[in-house]
Amino acid sequence: MKRLILCLLLLCFLCGCTLQGSGDYLSVRPHVEQPISSPQGEPSQEPTPVRNRTELRGAILSLIRNWQEIGTLQIPEYEGDPESDLNEALLYATRKDPVGAYSVDYADGEIIEEKGTTYVQISIVFRRSAAETNAIIPVANSKEVLQKISEALDNFSTSLTLRIRNYTEEDFSAHILNYCMENPRKVLAIPEFSADLYPEEGSHRILELHFSYPEAKESMRSKLRSMQTLFQSSAIHAEQGQTQAERAENLFRYLTGRSTAYGVTGRTPAMPAYSLLCDKVAHDLSFAIVFHDRCKECGLRSSIVTGEKNGRKYYWNLLYLDGVAYHVDLFRSVGLGEQELTLLYDEDLLEEGYLWDRESTPAIPRPAELSPTEPNPTESQAPTTEPEPPTEPQPTESQTTETATESENTQASESESTSQEESTQPTETTTEEASEPDPS
Repeated sequence: MKRLILCLLLLCFLCGCTLQGSGDYLSVRPHVEQPISSPQGEPSQEPTPVRNRTELRGAILSLIRNWQEIGTLQIPEYEGDPESDLNEALLYATRKDPVGAYSVDYADGEIIEEKGTTYVQISIVFRRSAAETNAIIPVANSKEVLQKISEALDNFSTSLTLRIRNYTEEDFSAHILNYCMENPRKVLAIPEFSADLYPEEGSHRILELHFSYPEAKESMRSKLRSMQTLFQSSAIHAEQGQTQAERAENLFRYLTGRSTAYGVTGRTPAMPAYSLLCDKVAHDLSFAIVFHDRCKECGLRSSIVTGEKNGRKYYWNLLYLDGVAYHVDLFRSVGLGEQELTLLYDEDLLEEGYLWDRESTPAIPRPAELSPTEPNPTESQAPTTEPEPPTEPQPTESQTTETATESENTQASESESTSQEESTQPTETTTEEASEPDPS
């Protein structure tokens, strides 16, 4: 019996079966042979035929755009000198073509003969990934470029790459700064940035921008939301004024009313509006940005002036009240402890060391009726001509003559009446003198 059982077990083992059991139960499952997978080779690709310099250049550009590091070109019946054209095509593809100048670090080509056929072996070393190359955004002109930059700032993007079909020179630094100053409710921070152009010249170029922010994107979005309440409060406070002057004065008092709590800094803040409203750190750029934005919200016309004060870059505002422009510097007012909005003229700023582009800024001279020794007018003392108090009308020359004549006639009449009265009075005689007897 034992031999029979051993024989059965041996038979099962030799037949390639497995035994699975639990307790007294036994089951037999047939063995299935698993196929061994063989390594798959790279699909063969037929060489691209090229017949002249134009096709050779186009084939190399196609390799670059498809991010192919190795490529083989066939030149069965070539028109021209393939070696000379190859050098020219590689130079154009990697130095003059926008995508090649942007994405390729190095490219080389070799002409080889094999079995009576001439081939060109192309080797490309990329400095950009395929994802970076595919992320390039095509735009038509500088207007679309500035629009894309604005959208990137709104989204706190860290990079932006644009392929510009009709490139013209632009001051990207000025646009980024101006957009951030004009839109503090959308752009919390003024980022540091770098800009590179590929190639170095030409009307068809790639612009690569990188932005660096002081904090992570989600942190800045959270701070931007928390700042909205303070923006809304300032607008409600300012809109209580009935006139432009009253609204500007209310806005001034709201922004400077907490001046005792402000800490003053000479370092330009990366988040100007948030630094002023939430961190209570005062800076001329912070005041200029917030005051300008709040003026727009309240229906007041204003702008930001970029200049210098005592040799340092400095910012302040232009404020228009009923069409008349004034200089306004809230940072200066906080430093002087002023309690009312001070409207300044060109002479005031020049005396205190301000410098600015006066050709692009309206002239704001001090009105002639204001004495230089008088204090600058506040909002309620705008330089308009005050109406004179009502006075009695002055008589004309003819009226004066008639009045004098009437006066003389009246005096003459009074004299005549007096004379008549004197003539009609009885003459008094002394009876004693008339009846006194002659002493003789």
